[in-house]
Amino acid sequence: MGKKHQITVALAQFAPQWKELEENMEWMFKMIKEAGKVGAHLVIFPELSYTGYPHETTPEELASLAETLPSSHSRNLAREARNYNLAVVYGMLEKAPHGAYNTVVWLEKDLLFRYRKTHVHWNEKFTPGEEFPLFPSHLGTCGALVCFDLAFPETARTLALKGATMIVAPSAVPEEFKKINRQRVIARALDNQIFVFYCNYTGDHYGGGSLIVGPGGDILLEATEAPGLYFQTIDLSQIDYWRHHERIYEHLQFELIFHKKN
Repeated sequence: MGKKHQITVALAQFAPQWKELEENMEWMFKMIKEAGKVGAHLVIFPELSYTGYPHETTPEELASLAETLPSSHSRNLAREARNYNLAVVYGMLEKAPHGAYNTVVWLEKDLLFRYRKTHVHWNEKFTPGEEFPLFPSHLGTCGALVCFDLAFPETARTLALKGATMIVAPSAVPEEFKKINRQRVIARALDNQIFVFYCNYTGDHYGGGSLIVGPGGDILLEATEAPGLYFQTIDLSQIDYWRHHERIYEHLQFELIFHKKN
């Protein structure tokens, strides 16, 4: 096996409250500080961790809470991330032409990357995003998915084919879907030989159970239902190891699968 390339990831599992922006920010600042003291390189928060997740809302209400990037709160989080020399991933509502995107933001040093949730659940009122960008982080090439995006194998495969070796997946998965989503996270990592960092809500209605899964489908970390920081040091050289021992990308019949003519 080649030289190790290790980073420490912190999953910041908590219960963001809908429209309680100051309270949610206090939680995030506290967890960034704690993760920084431990020496984490990356802290990941759940879906819409800044605004909280809305169970009943309208596009108009979402738009009223949406912001453009960079915003005052993103600058504050970026400053805190720089203070502890780590990257922060969190969720917010971003202004869209006719509503709001459900956006994941990656803050690292002077970098700001974003992903807008593409697969919007039928009960949600968000404006769907239209692309799968890569985040060329100092930690490695990363992509992002949000919650319901994980139900579609094509999302993770698209990111992996574009070059992602890690996927961050902030989520708000209800308790009744906890087992199903656990299986999905494992499958997305295993099928694409990548790391998946899945951070879920905890508290009423949610089941916690945040996960870090490696490129061989092995569960490296599984959180309980309790709020808090969950740490795991991972070895990114495992990606090369698995891709050498099971060479799926070399043998993927891309044209047959994606461009087959009837």
